[in-house]
Amino acid sequence: LPVDGEDAPQQHDVCNDCFSGAYLQRLVNQSQSYCADGAVSDLTCFHSNVDEFDAPGDSLCLGQGAVLDVAAQKYALDCPPRALDADSSTLQLPLYRLRITGPRTVFQQAVKLETGIPGAHGDSNSNSNSNDSPPRFHLLVKRKGATNLWETLLEILSASMTLDVLRNAHDPSNATLPLFPPIAAADTQTVILDDHADGPYFDLWRLFSPHPPVRFKALLASPASSHAPKTNIILPLAGAGNPLWENDWVDRPNCTLSPTLRAFSRRILTHHHIPPRPAPPAATGPLTLTLLTRRHTRRLLNHTALLAALAPALRPHLPALKIQTLDPAALSFPDQLRRI
Repeated sequence: LPVDGEDAPQQHDVCNDCFSGAYLQRLVNQSQSYCADGAVSDLTCFHSNVDEFDAPGDSLCLGQGAVLDVAAQKYALDCPPRALDADSSTLQLPLYRLRITGPRTVFQQAVKLETGIPGAHGDSNSNSNSNDSPPRFHLLVKRKGATNLWETLLEILSASMTLDVLRNAHDPSNATLPLFPPIAAADTQTVILDDHADGPYFDLWRLFSPHPPVRFKALLASPASSHAPKTNIILPLAGAGNPLWENDWVDRPNCTLSPTLRAFSRRILTHHHIPPRPAPPAATGPLTLTLLTRRHTRRLLNHTALLAALAPALRPHLPALKIQTLDPAALSFPDQLRRI
């Protein structure tokens, strides 16, 4: 799976279940289709349950053959729900993550299931090679906010893993093709459902597509939307349900390595044209100690006095030590990556 060829490190099984390709593979293996036979559209969801703390777990969904209903301000799927087997572990649409973001919230705000959807144009599975053709994959994103770096990165990490899963899941109509083929990135549009400001990290939403993100309200207001072709909608994993976030409060073993996180880190650096970091210097070589100073919230009290006391205490042991302070708020995010 897409962890850049890395094998899972030798750690506790729970660590590999949460932070390696095993987490993605579990999602790939646990898919469920929700449309009745004969439906024009299709809705496929993937599920994972790493532990019992936050059952029933994580979900992501792909709706194929959606039409943007401008009047209803929702994407419509011709998908009368099918009756699932009694033995199925999921008896209803698994959009149940009760948070202000995630597939349940996205579904309630922007998607509806119908029987028959008039006004559909074109085929959502046909290649749109023309520069004038609208993207045929819409990644529907509802952010928790715009200024919290931790929350933003986890939302983008969850979206990244969502596309990884779809790249490795086979299309039921053609088992030789993935649901999200390699060429699909150029045919993808990130659609922002919330009304938050762009914020300092908004450019990261271009990680998945050369097209700039578009606001859902702007999409609805566009005259072209009333006669747009069918599209495929992606409801990504919830950022707040990311295993990395849950690891803050779940009692798990000490997990020290994450192939999925390292792959995501490399993708971020590549997006900003930043080369990989060199190997850490030898213990006897030059060493730079950077103190991050915050001006508004979560400030370190008396940091000037602490820094003044730190230098004479450390330099006898590290004569080549360089100590500096840095205010992250004064730098753009790419510059933070280069400096810190």
